[in-house]
Parts: sequence; C-alpha cells; structure tokens
Amino acid sequence: MMRMNFSIIVLAGIILFANIATAIERHVPSEYATIQAAIDASSNDDVVIIAPGTYSGAGNKDLDFAGKAITVKSTNPDDSAVVAATVIDCGNSGRGFSFHSGENANSILDGVTIRNGYVFTEGGGIYCSNSSPTIENCIITNNTATEDPNNPSICYGAGICLKGSTAAIIGCEITSNSSPNNCFGGGIFCSGNPTIKNCKIKKQHNAGTRRGNMPFKWHWC
Repeated sequence: MMRMNFSIIVLAGIILFANIATAIERHVPSEYATIQAAIDASSNDDVVIIAPGTYSGAGNKDLDFAGKAITVKSTNPDDSAVVAATVIDCGNSGRGFSFHSGENANSILDGVTIRNGYVFTEGGGIYCSNSSPTIENCIITNNTATEDPNNPSICYGAGICLKGSTAAIIGCEITSNSSPNNCFGGGIFCSGNPTIKNCKIKKQHNAGTRRGNMPFKWHWC
C-alpha cells in the first residue's frame, strides 16, 4: 500500500511539474508585433508581457482573451511609472479589452494603462459580460461610453462595464472617464457582485442618472 501511495505522489508531482513547465512567457513587441497576436498564441497559464510603450491600432485594441486563463501584464505592475508608460491607446475608436467568454479569476490583466476608448453603449475601457476576470494595478482613463443613436436608452460604464460579473478590480485608478447625461456610470457600472478594492475612482464626467427600469441589480460610480 505504501508503494502504491508513493507512486501516486510521484505521478502527481510529475503532472504538476509538467503544468508548470509548459507555461510560456510571450513578449510584446519583441516576439509578437501586437498584443492580440500574443494572446492568440497563448494557452492556459501563459503570460503575455508588454514592454513599456504606446500600443494602438488593429491588434492593440478590442483585445479578447477568448476564455483563456492567461495573464497579460506590463513588465512591472507594481511600479506605477511602468504602468503609466505601458499604454493601450484606443484612438477614440473601440475599447481596450472585452471579456465575454466566461473568463474567471485566472484570467488576469495586470499593470497597464487603457485610454481613449470610445464605444456606443457599454464599456469604453473594459467590458465584462458574464465573465469575471481579475483586473489589477491598471489605469483606466479618458474613456467614453455614449448612447447608441439607434438605441439611446442603453449606455453603461465609460471606464469599466460589468454585467453579470463577479470580477475583481484591485488597486486600479479609474479617472476622467465620461458618459453623457442619462447614461450609467462614468467610472464603473456594476451588474453582479464584483469585488472592488483599493481603487481610486475620481473625476468622472456626467457620471449618470437613473433612466428607466433596469432588469438587473445595478450600481454605478
């Protein structure tokens, strides 16, 4: 019996080592020209590391984890200067990230700046729908969610929009995002039960007034 237990322990150790060994770091832009290219090449547990710089245009906005349990991060998320220098600039067309494929806490965005997102309806900087990633040490600034001319009653979350989400938003600065009057949430719109901890949420423009009845629990700030 002891020999069998020992064999099981050894096998478990080999499996654990194999899982650790297969995790790959993927560097932008030295190995991949765009952030999305690095994400697309990644498998669960991989880490996409973004060097300081400004990233814009196709492949560097409207970014999508596609349900993968990966980490996308700057070279040093704990250094505020590095975070401020690692910029996803959406160019006032599109958003930074869209999480909509059931991502969970193991899908991590860490230590980047997202600015100049501009979308109709939902999530100028980051959009989460029935997905619950971990978003930490990020700067979300100067993003806009505005009314869709074809459906002006829907407009949520200029900085971050969380719908049906238990995302964790930790240590982020969410500042100077804007939504027009009668929209919801210049900074964050929440539908669900997210964790928002140690964040600075300030200087939002037209942070919103309630408009109509909403079919889900709501909160904005």
